[in-house]
Amino acid sequence: MANTQPRSRTSLDNGWKFHLGADILAPRRLVGKAGTANGWSDLTKEELEQYKGEATAIEKMGAGFQAIQVRPRDGDASWTEVNLPHDWRTEQTPDPNNDYPVDYPKGWHAWWPTGVAYYRTVFPTDPVRPGQHVQLTFDGIAGESSVWLNGFWIGGQTTSYTPLTLDVTELLRSDVPNVLLVRSDSSEAEGWWLEGGGIYRHVWMETYGDVHIQQNGILVTAPDISPERALVRVEVEVGNLALDTTAVTIELTFTDPNGNTLSLAKDATNSSVSVPGMSQRTVRKEVLLENPEVWNIGKGSLYTLTVRVVGQQSDQLLDTTTIDFGVRRIEWAEDSIIINKVKTKIKGVNLHQDFGYYGSALPDRIIEAKVDMCAEMGVNAIRVAHHSPTPELVRHADRIGMLILPEQRNMSTSAASIEQLRAMVRAFRSSPSVFMWSLENEELSMQGTPMGSAVLARLIKECRVLDPTRPVTVGGVMNLPDTKTGYYQQLDVIGMHYRCLFGTLDESIALHPRQLHVLDEEGLYACTRGVYHYDKAGAYSGSFSYIHEALLDRDEPQANGAIGDIDPSKFSPIIAPNITLAFSHPKVTGAFIWTGIDYYGEPAPARWPSLVGAYGQRDLAGLPKDYYWLVRSVFKPSEPIVHAFPHWTWPGKEGQNLPFAVYSNCDEVEVEINGTVIGDRWPVVNHKAQIREGVVYQPGRVCVRGYREGIVVAEHIQQTAGAPSALRLLPDRSVLDTDRRDVAIVRVSVVDSEGCFVPDATDEISFSVKGPGRVGGLCNGDTAFSKYLRATDRIGLFHGQAVAFIEAGREEGEIEVLAIGNGLEQARTTIRASSEPINVGKLIPALDERQVSVYGTHRSLA
Repeated sequence: MANTQPRSRTSLDNGWKFHLGADILAPRRLVGKAGTANGWSDLTKEELEQYKGEATAIEKMGAGFQAIQVRPRDGDASWTEVNLPHDWRTEQTPDPNNDYPVDYPKGWHAWWPTGVAYYRTVFPTDPVRPGQHVQLTFDGIAGESSVWLNGFWIGGQTTSYTPLTLDVTELLRSDVPNVLLVRSDSSEAEGWWLEGGGIYRHVWMETYGDVHIQQNGILVTAPDISPERALVRVEVEVGNLALDTTAVTIELTFTDPNGNTLSLAKDATNSSVSVPGMSQRTVRKEVLLENPEVWNIGKGSLYTLTVRVVGQQSDQLLDTTTIDFGVRRIEWAEDSIIINKVKTKIKGVNLHQDFGYYGSALPDRIIEAKVDMCAEMGVNAIRVAHHSPTPELVRHADRIGMLILPEQRNMSTSAASIEQLRAMVRAFRSSPSVFMWSLENEELSMQGTPMGSAVLARLIKECRVLDPTRPVTVGGVMNLPDTKTGYYQQLDVIGMHYRCLFGTLDESIALHPRQLHVLDEEGLYACTRGVYHYDKAGAYSGSFSYIHEALLDRDEPQANGAIGDIDPSKFSPIIAPNITLAFSHPKVTGAFIWTGIDYYGEPAPARWPSLVGAYGQRDLAGLPKDYYWLVRSVFKPSEPIVHAFPHWTWPGKEGQNLPFAVYSNCDEVEVEINGTVIGDRWPVVNHKAQIREGVVYQPGRVCVRGYREGIVVAEHIQQTAGAPSALRLLPDRSVLDTDRRDVAIVRVSVVDSEGCFVPDATDEISFSVKGPGRVGGLCNGDTAFSKYLRATDRIGLFHGQAVAFIEAGREEGEIEVLAIGNGLEQARTTIRASSEPINVGKLIPALDERQVSVYGTHRSLA
């Protein structure tokens, strides 16, 4: 009979030491004798004397001098204290003179340095009981990683994006503390964007018994759904690490989205199985759920399945775990997808994983906030560019009803790449938000070649075995007839990049007329919040810039090399027609705009001092640009929208002509300045009305009205601002959870004496906090290098705005946030830290930008 042990999961995020550089006594992976990896992989001389009382004057030698245990002294290297997740790269300073590999343009990684870092933690454990097993899981270590425990090299990973799980059962010790050492090597890179450095995701220690549910070993699908009932199919993989066969009963318990346990007959939910020693078995069960509550876009109705493994002889609980799932079925049409009978275009964006001050080491709440920001704009799908997502992103997408497209990082059939693909599919195949797998991105040298077709076929086969329910796609950039290699013909959905931008969409569809198509990258419009014309000196794109201005402005031959030598006459230089076509074409299921939020690296323009791929509808602080309103007008057609730009505060330009445009989903718009309507109504074409001759600037009030069928249905009002007078704070939430590293994003802006936003304010603002919280960091959304890049207590406003990330501590109470600027009326806001569950049941959405008066007054009047 196998021993019974409870399953547990403990965070190892806190209490680490960090060293940047390879200039320390390095640990070994090849050793002569066990436990002699040396370096900092075991106790130091001082730690050995402290914990074991052993003299440390000389190293220990193995028999016959076959191996030597070399221990450093505590002072042999400088270590700083950190908690995880941690991104050391964005703590450094970008510089065009930083060393880089010759095959990578510095701009791709925004001129941040590469390098090697070590992480070390010393922790005690209780003795490992017979029949108990312990594993360590690293959700993500940047670059190429190696891990040592107590003088043993125990494994590593060759990608930043796949979790690394290591069985350490026999290598743990309880008499003295354990030493865990991690080497993260970011000298080379997988991505042409800024990748994190270090242990930038969570670390866990997990225990389980001999007989257990395998990691990611539960698959839940709902192949048959009607309003009256849903057929739910469950597969459970049960492993046995004991030598003897164990007979067990698998018990399934279902909880509905309202928290009610469903009453189901035992014969419908229980199964018996004998699991041979050192082997595993898969148990399959079908269950009918009556009157199911289905999952859909914007409605993340989740059922919870609890799986219990009970020994038949002992009647003891051997293992238990839970998994959330949704009752949903997706069908595909040539112009849309159909989710539980509801038809919709894929209205998606691409997202990189970094955000503002935090770089790639995001608190869970910031991951959630990015998803919420996308949903607020009308997004219903996120493509994770270009790798496997974090569990936190998928979990939140499940909860709010957002589709997710994960992507394989490396297109290869190497053992490492295949295992990375399998890990991604197994981790997320039961998540209702995950609706398709992307198997490569812009593999120009592979698409359409015999080798590429063979590799793609293998990857598709791996997906089909683990998850036969979801289609597969690729990020296709080659226009190929595909008659020789069948590269695209293998796919369920053909992914296409920038066919609207380059004006080849119909041509591409005609090459494969019988297949489904999705534009998994489209847009590529770089712009900067508060900037209107291309600023070559400052390296800023603006709301009136043309696409090719940023793409062609590069000082390294390789930068943006995938785009090639662009001929601006052969593609659309403006964005509105591209976006409109991408989401209205009758033979395209939808599109993903590149990108939803700005990101570090791959800057546009691709030269110093630009640090940011400024393609987002929101900047790195999460603040919306003018571009945001174009996309919102496309994604929310039932909500009448008008948004005029530029702003209406231009001292010194009185009487001058200003360029003027409106993003809208109305039929036509009119412009009124200080009570006088200017000219006739302008037609809205492709969600944009361009006042070609511009308008004459007069300080005061400008009102733009949108008409549908001759009736005013929306308006946008802006007012000329006076001198800066006071600060305003606007938090995105009023309550934070003390049970995790919860974060409120607090916006700061400057207003005049009448309360009107001052869009050109550059004041330096300082922040302080009273109560059980702290300022986690600051960000102003600037896309170029500035002294405020890693601001923690004071920051200069960028076009009138910035944000503070306010983190809760572990104690309950009121967190008072104070913002002070020289000569300005200070601002306060209060956020409550609570131990009560937050964002559970009723989800807290992102701020509705229509209600944020910073951008004037947006009204839907219909």
